[in-house]
Amino acid sequence: MKLLKVECLLMLFCFTTGLSACGGDEDEPIKDDVPTPELYGPKHGTGWVEHTYDYYIQKPWNLNLEERYTYDKENDEHTFKIIKGDEPFKQGDHTSPRCELRMRNDYTEGNHQFEADYYVVEGTHRTAVMQIFGYPVAINIKAYEENGGTLKWHDSHDIVSPVYNKWVHLNVVHMFTERQIYVYVDGKLIRSFRVKEDAPSYYFKCGVYSTVSEVSEVKIKNIKYYFKP
Repeated sequence: MKLLKVECLLMLFCFTTGLSACGGDEDEPIKDDVPTPELYGPKHGTGWVEHTYDYYIQKPWNLNLEERYTYDKENDEHTFKIIKGDEPFKQGDHTSPRCELRMRNDYTEGNHQFEADYYVVEGTHRTAVMQIFGYPVAINIKAYEENGGTLKWHDSHDIVSPVYNKWVHLNVVHMFTERQIYVYVDGKLIRSFRVKEDAPSYYFKCGVYSTVSEVSEVKIKNIKYYFKP
């Protein structure tokens, strides 16, 4: 695995594209010749190695961290919140407000898996809660208000509902070379997607990005990162 040290200036430039810069994807039915849940989904699958990771929190530039983010060390639980009208993460930037954990796990090859437990607070709407981010590609899972809270792949493909005010276990696998994404909910393979446009490198993000509701909030705990050559 090649881990890239992305210069801060380049990283901030990438974020100015916002979520609209996604490269697009195709929703694919689960087929016999794609990896099985036992192999690629849950962390107990064959060949996955858990990696420690560094991270930092992005939040509105004019607010103190604790105004939008808290961490409960005892329960390994992060709480992310944004309020409609919040400033972007950098003064003078034109992207949407965010409060996100940005992993420093930049990669250019191999298979990578994100795992976490999610609790989407009721009212959170049209908010990205997990991203596989590259430039110019932004791949994301969003929370919507319909059906008691729905997680969607981008804006159209339903993943799971209802999710408001309950814990949901999420695994997202990115097979870099194959341009393939697999999404698991509570250990079950729900959807697979093929990324139409690729980026030279990617990293994981989670939290809340953009909102049309007054408040968007999510709790995320037990965040883990796995790699498989």
